[in-house]
Amino acid sequence: DLPVYATVPRSPIQETRMNILKKKKSIPILAVKSSDDIAIESLRSIRTAIHFALTSAKNNIIMIAGPSPEVGKSFISTNLATIFAQGNKRVLLIDADMRRGYMHKY
Repeated sequence: DLPVYATVPRSPIQETRMNILKKKKSIPILAVKSSDDIAIESLRSIRTAIHFALTSAKNNIIMIAGPSPEVGKSFISTNLATIFAQGNKRVLLIDADMRRGYMHKY
């Protein structure tokens, strides 16, 4: 059984930013530009839950996965990594999408 820590609501700001991404080569990360967004607040609560879950873990590896394309895996990954980094945690974000990876655009 895999634990589910929270759900993240859709961000209207992020949806408009995705339209910009289609036109530009890169966009700023939402956790940096709009830190008061409801989705970012939700990710902060996930960060806290993960922090306490990892205190008894053997390692500190987190994997973000989803059942289908365009469900928010990249959004969650980049913004959660940013939130951890803002809290002075070391972060290594790996884009394992070999077909349509675009994490390098953030």
